[in-house]
Amino acid sequence: MNSEKITIKRTFTADDREKYYYVPFDVPENCEKMKISFVTDKTDGICIDLGLVYPDGRQNGASGGRVKEIEISARYSTDGYEPSLPYSGTWQIIAGVYRPKDGVTVTYTIEFIFKKRRWLKGDTHTHTGNSDGNLKAEKLIDYALKKGLDYLIITDHNNNRAGNRNYTDENITIIKGMELTEFKGHCNVWGIEKPFDEPYCANTFEEFTALAQKARDNGGLISINHPFCKMCGWHWPLDDFRFDAVEVWNGPMRIDNITTLNWWHKKLLKGERLPAVGGSDFHRDFAGITRLLACPTTVVYANSNSPADILTALKNANSVITSKPTGPMLYLECEGKTVGEEVAFHENIKVSVRGERLKKGHLLEIFNNDEVIYSEKIKSAAIDFSLPVNSRGFIRAQISNQYKAVATFLYHQVVKLMIPEDAKLPLPRFMSCITNPIWFI
Repeated sequence: MNSEKITIKRTFTADDREKYYYVPFDVPENCEKMKISFVTDKTDGICIDLGLVYPDGRQNGASGGRVKEIEISARYSTDGYEPSLPYSGTWQIIAGVYRPKDGVTVTYTIEFIFKKRRWLKGDTHTHTGNSDGNLKAEKLIDYALKKGLDYLIITDHNNNRAGNRNYTDENITIIKGMELTEFKGHCNVWGIEKPFDEPYCANTFEEFTALAQKARDNGGLISINHPFCKMCGWHWPLDDFRFDAVEVWNGPMRIDNITTLNWWHKKLLKGERLPAVGGSDFHRDFAGITRLLACPTTVVYANSNSPADILTALKNANSVITSKPTGPMLYLECEGKTVGEEVAFHENIKVSVRGERLKKGHLLEIFNNDEVIYSEKIKSAAIDFSLPVNSRGFIRAQISNQYKAVATFLYHQVVKLMIPEDAKLPLPRFMSCITNPIWFI
């Protein structure tokens, strides 16, 4: 990861004892994380207090004289410091000088780690004991770490208050959310402390849209959840509701998800640039054998691991949905652009297709609008090829497979309990990976 370091030396005399001083330094553009450390040329009886101030004069945090190294980022900051993007400007270190008998020289080293666009695995839809999940947030975060996730969005039902607590971890980005849950439809609100102050109750579409609009006005992103689920689908007027994304894949793959996928594809054919996401809707595992968190996983191509950059990638459809964190992965690229982005169409233009962790025998299909321009059974765990784009519109890809006898039997046994009307239906091909489109204009 690209980084640079600066050093600042500051000498304090015996006359400077028991006073506070500011040590200014400039943070460059495009910084994702910064590390501040210091050493003194003497140790006997020396104590230097440490604190940090934003460019606007607000205090970010403080740690007294014991801590000699801190880290600041939007994902995680050292205890005593506020998680924050190290945005460009003149920051200040607070130096509190204690007991320098003959003076002391303090050398500060500041390392800037710059943003670099990369793929990050996460789950956009999870629940804790703050609503109807069975894990405390801390346990859910531990579970996500064991799954190898880079980000986690906690979306407890109708819970404004639980979101007030800041959960941070240096190894995973925790994003605040809430699932606005009404009898006629559910939607996730991502990325804000509190979507609205009013009670969540909405008995009319007007009341529901008013709450959702307040959440949007406060900076939240809205994703419609499991719109065609037979158990708790969307029954509000869908075309009259403003939203930023749609959950085309909710929890374990099932017929309702295929219905949503087909609806989404029709929206794309109409020219609607509607981002698709997946979310596990995790509440609990069953019988000690399931591992449902991050099934599916939404993999975003984000500028950094900050909450803001991850949410921007979701909003811009810079994402791919796969069955689990270690599931098959497809990458589409054309002239330096990837999913969610647009390319100027011209004669002989081609899109590159790369895949990893693929399963032999699964079907890879690539769509150019409503035309399937590639359809082949996968023969190896990795692929890398290119193919021409026939017309303006979009290119997207998906991988599917047909359940065999044992898997079909087990599926029907589960569905009998949860969605009885699906128990005897023939199974369509189920998805194991879905990309968002690249747009050609």
